[in-house]
Amino acid sequence: MNGAKPTNMPYALAVLMVFVGAASFDAQRCRAATVYQFNGQNIVWLDAKSTRFLSPTAFPTDSMSEALILESMALWNIVPGSDFVFSYSPLDQDYAINNYDGYNDTAVVAAAQLDPGVLGLTFLVNQGAEWYDTDVVFSDAPDGVGYTLDANPPCDIVMSPRPTNGYSFLLVATHEMGHALGLGHDPMGDEPPGSPWFVATMNPSYPAGGPVGQENIVEVHTDDRAGLRILYPDVGPPQPPVAELASAGYVMSSRLGHVEPLSLDPPSLYPGEQLAVSSVIENFGSTDILQVRQGFYLSPDAVVETTDELLGTLTWDLVVDDAFSFVATIDLAQDMTSGVFHVGAILDDLSQVTEEYEDNNAALVCQTVTIAQHQPTIVAPSTQSIACGQAYTGPAPALALPLNMSPVTWTLTEAPPGMTADPATGAVSWPAPEPTAQPYTVGLLATNAAGSGATTWSLSVMVGDIDGNGTVTRSDVSLLSVCLRGPESPNGRGCDCADGDRDGDVDLRDMRILQSAFGP
Repeated sequence: MNGAKPTNMPYALAVLMVFVGAASFDAQRCRAATVYQFNGQNIVWLDAKSTRFLSPTAFPTDSMSEALILESMALWNIVPGSDFVFSYSPLDQDYAINNYDGYNDTAVVAAAQLDPGVLGLTFLVNQGAEWYDTDVVFSDAPDGVGYTLDANPPCDIVMSPRPTNGYSFLLVATHEMGHALGLGHDPMGDEPPGSPWFVATMNPSYPAGGPVGQENIVEVHTDDRAGLRILYPDVGPPQPPVAELASAGYVMSSRLGHVEPLSLDPPSLYPGEQLAVSSVIENFGSTDILQVRQGFYLSPDAVVETTDELLGTLTWDLVVDDAFSFVATIDLAQDMTSGVFHVGAILDDLSQVTEEYEDNNAALVCQTVTIAQHQPTIVAPSTQSIACGQAYTGPAPALALPLNMSPVTWTLTEAPPGMTADPATGAVSWPAPEPTAQPYTVGLLATNAAGSGATTWSLSVMVGDIDGNGTVTRSDVSLLSVCLRGPESPNGRGCDCADGDRDGDVDLRDMRILQSAFGP
């Protein structure tokens, strides 16, 4: 067809739901999707082909709106294991839509023509077990906020129930194209509370199944792929199996048919505590994938990579049409860097599966998690002895949880004269240690954003260590005779370390101190 079509009577919308059936058929839940039947047969497009006619006003040639409506059709065309194909033809002008003329019109109408809350509407008309006409219309300004033409809608755009930045046109269009090929809502919406259902493009509430992967790629979900294969199974020559795994960005909520972004709980916790992270993984391909690893990661930014901190792993067997929704409980390490982080999971994080596409395996939780900081607890240093007469720099003190408690600021709370502490490392420096019969007490205070912690330890300067080698030996006894001048005689040069009692002279009392240090 060349895009031209006969003029028909205008139509009026009188519906309350996004989807309405305009002919006699039954909706049946079949495996993982809702399909429509006539006299027990699935209603399908003849030869698994359907041509859509595009309004030139709504979808001008080479416009972004045209690109997205074509992408919404192409997403159904590329499902492995199915023969279905959408094609399209741009109209040369807008015609009045007639739901019974056999032309699959695709247009935009004024929001006032639709019931409140309606984003898109598909009319289905069948002739027996074959579709005859599936007209699709979209609201031009849904809910007063309009659409975004972003091909990769992020969380703030698809957030329900009313995204302030506009509804994702691609998500809405992909959902309506699912109707146009013969799929119903999944779940249908009349199931009793608590009925099982799954994330799907054909979920009845916006944002349907939502995008997949951390790059927010819009794709047809597993349930929808299964439904498409039911209606239009691959009947041609056997095709090579396609391996394709994906992580969804949305999970089922307590409302039937309504999804919400992946979440985590609690939003703030300490190292060593448990973090619960929701996740949805799917097999988009046409072959079973066994023993595939899923890694959960903590990232400092909004991109999760295998170079980020690994929190834990799971191993899965995903056969064709498999999909799982679950909450992973992760025991955090006892010591972790504090701060605000992103959490994500990567399916096949070891890249052991050669897939058709590799850009949809990682999923990021939209909300962040805060790893809280403990106030400092200092590992008490052991008692130390240092040489006399030599500048001293002590080792940096240790924190009980060095990753979590850092950074800290160190200050001295008690110290001998002349001693200082490095505020960044806590290492103490003493340019001229003075010997004393009693050890010195050194006190340190560590302070971080969460509070402070203190410790003290003993530091002795070796009495009688005249040569400053850290021990008292016969060499020191020999040197003492040079320094021995008697009471009230000023110390000679180099004899300060011989003055054990620190009275300003070297006499017999100092000799007894040296002998005590040297031993019997």
